[in-house]
Amino acid sequence: MFTEKDIIVKYSEDMSAGDLVTLELQTPEGSLILMGNVTRFGRGVLLVEQVHIESVGASPMNRKKLNVMAAVVMEELDVNTIEIQGAVRTSGANPGRRPKPFPFDR
Repeated sequence: MFTEKDIIVKYSEDMSAGDLVTLELQTPEGSLILMGNVTRFGRGVLLVEQVHIESVGASPMNRKKLNVMAAVVMEELDVNTIEIQGAVRTSGANPGRRPKPFPFDR
């Protein structure tokens, strides 16, 4: 298991435009690439919609690991809440459906 100190957040300028943001979250277990449309509400809430996530060499992620990564992003962006709303699934579990929102709070 990794800690907040182990995570490096990289913003991909060449794969981001307007409110479409691409981040790479590097951990000792591999990386997650997250792409989504970001809206910030004041200093407190970050809403990320139409999210696509790709795992690069990462071991299976669980809620505990995702919480650690979200805590790093919340600290760097100075927000108290991040809500992830996934895009409609094209394959895998329940294609054609949107996953439930995934909230993270400090």
